[in-house]
Amino acid sequence: MRIFAGSDHAGFTLRTALVAKLQEAGLEVEDLGSPSESSVDYPDYARAVAGRVAADPGARGLLVCGTGIGMCIAANKVPGIRAAVVESVEAARLARAHNDANVLCLGGRFLPAPRAEEILKVFLETPFEGGRHERRVAKIAAIEGEACVRPAAGAEPAAAHLPPGPSREALGPCEGAFAGALSELRAKDAVRRLWARDPTLWSDDPSVAPGLRNRLGWLDAPHAFRARTAELAAFAEGVRRDGFQHVLLLGMGGSSLCAEVLANTLGSAPGFPDLRILDSTSPESVRAAEANGELRRTLVLVSTKSGTTLETMAFYRRFRARMEELKGEEAGSAFVAITDPRSPLERLAIDEGFRRVFLNPEDIGGRFSALSWFGLVPAALLGLDLDRLLARAAGMVERCGAEVPVEDHPAARLASALAGCAREGRDKVTLLLPPTLEALGGWIEQLVAESTGKSGRGLIPVEGEPAGVPEAYGPDRLFVRFHLAGDRSGNPLESLALALESGAHPIVRLQLPTPEDLAAEFFRWEMATALAGVLLCVNPFDEPDVADSKARTKAALERPGPLGTLVAASDGIELHGPAAHPRVPEGPLQGLRSHLTSAREGEAVAFLAFLHRTPRRHAHLSGLRLLVRDRLRRATTLGYGPRYLHSSGQLHKGGPDRAVFVLITAEEEGDVPVPGAPFGFRALRDAQARGDLEALAQRGRRVLAVHLKRGADEGLQELERAMAGVL
Repeated sequence: MRIFAGSDHAGFTLRTALVAKLQEAGLEVEDLGSPSESSVDYPDYARAVAGRVAADPGARGLLVCGTGIGMCIAANKVPGIRAAVVESVEAARLARAHNDANVLCLGGRFLPAPRAEEILKVFLETPFEGGRHERRVAKIAAIEGEACVRPAAGAEPAAAHLPPGPSREALGPCEGAFAGALSELRAKDAVRRLWARDPTLWSDDPSVAPGLRNRLGWLDAPHAFRARTAELAAFAEGVRRDGFQHVLLLGMGGSSLCAEVLANTLGSAPGFPDLRILDSTSPESVRAAEANGELRRTLVLVSTKSGTTLETMAFYRRFRARMEELKGEEAGSAFVAITDPRSPLERLAIDEGFRRVFLNPEDIGGRFSALSWFGLVPAALLGLDLDRLLARAAGMVERCGAEVPVEDHPAARLASALAGCAREGRDKVTLLLPPTLEALGGWIEQLVAESTGKSGRGLIPVEGEPAGVPEAYGPDRLFVRFHLAGDRSGNPLESLALALESGAHPIVRLQLPTPEDLAAEFFRWEMATALAGVLLCVNPFDEPDVADSKARTKAALERPGPLGTLVAASDGIELHGPAAHPRVPEGPLQGLRSHLTSAREGEAVAFLAFLHRTPRRHAHLSGLRLLVRDRLRRATTLGYGPRYLHSSGQLHKGGPDRAVFVLITAEEEGDVPVPGAPFGFRALRDAQARGDLEALAQRGRRVLAVHLKRGADEGLQELERAMAGVL
């Protein structure tokens, strides 16, 4: 059990005493503050603790203020939290046994330490009884769910026809830079020239112009694909009629991330298949994809623009062999391809009898392909209303038209905020997404990072970092706060946004009237990213530094070897560095501490985990991020390998040298073979980790790798606990 503790100034003394007792007992506890008896606002710490507990179902929270009441009220605003003010041992027992309370709130001014210790002990040791109480707790959750979707009292429901709300910027110290960026776009006539497909917006090199012109088809996609929705709906109905209950999408980066957003945000319509993504070469991930759902009733989407993506085609070979075991000569009917015309995958799909091949326009690049077949085929299979989605996108197209002044232009305003703040040193674009929209963060990260991170420049998206108190953030942040109308699950984020704004942090607010307005945001962010490229003087449509990691992966597969140079080791943790890295005599933990603390103000720490993702592992990795952010005041990012190589990998190697990198690998038993290949998925994953370590080091990036000898679960828990003691 993980325990998260927090207090305000009035609860400081009691909280620190209780945390010390928990640590003496050997329990896993993380103290989130406050740091002293100086006056602070209790909702900030209630939100921090409640957010961590809500993200980790097995965790417990401890909050202490003067009475416990304010902390309890604030914590219970966070979905999934059942906080209770307790003043007696019996009440503590009943709060757990009958109410399944997960946050204990104590009054520091009224409880002597010995009684508080006894209350806390009983709270932590008492199990939930279930039975009739389970029904009652479920009703509490149902009330909470209704509150999350019901409009506020007196408010009108969001009208279906309303467009996404205009962005609201409160940029504080960056207002001048924002105005300057808008003026630059106006002076360059950038919006009209973008619609005119003018390649000189990004480069005067004639040799680059054809490539640029061949990457602007996304501008027409919302209107062009509206003519194909009936055809696509009929295809999806045929899949459903044939009894498919699951869709497994094999794809990396832009070929899969939009589908992930739609599946996790909108879900599937009644009677339509669910959809899962496989974008990890970890053998655990491949086995999980095989086990999660009945393969015989699974439709497999093979999604790759080039038709040659290493991971995607390895996945295909694996699942093709499995389908042939199950279906024999009919195996091809379980596969659908999404690719470019004349790609190797098109030929393969024809030769191997795929059910259908969707050929995407060649002039739409992968990360700009959300509103093309790469996003719309998965949407149709989920049973979503394609006409409604594309109508939302078309509405944003009109609002971003060639003749719209930059002052009123949604994409131009967003681009000017992004680039203007970056010019002021605030290049960490920190996304504040409510639970209902959190999947959007990965798509934005890939679009922005891969498009702008080159030539030593770039925006650094910070996605998935748990919300903190305003004091945890340095002066290198721009915040983008998303809100879905009528959704109260993001209310704690609005409290944080207001506190950040009052603290002179720049913030942009974006509101979506309905979940389907995700389609409008896809277009807004695509155009904003293209215009940000103009302001940052980069070509947003190439990825010049990606090929190096691919080449090094291929070399590592041909010549297997260790991850890097072993520089320090303990019983459970090894620390590896690039070739010729000196030994670290103080051991791996102190070596990692020195590495992390080498990040200077304005720099970030990037954790790159070549692990199968599970909720438990993600919670530990998030804990590492919070340790770095809250104790060092450095922005943090987290990517799972090899997925991040198709997302933020270009930024890591081509963008500004403003980050410290930590690769994480772990011992894993067994492998899954890749049919027809001389290697398995474990060898492929290990080669990708080694290749990226070498590529980062070759560019002078500060990088070390942590190898967890006891496996991912035990190793991450040990690493988080140990780093909490040394940072």
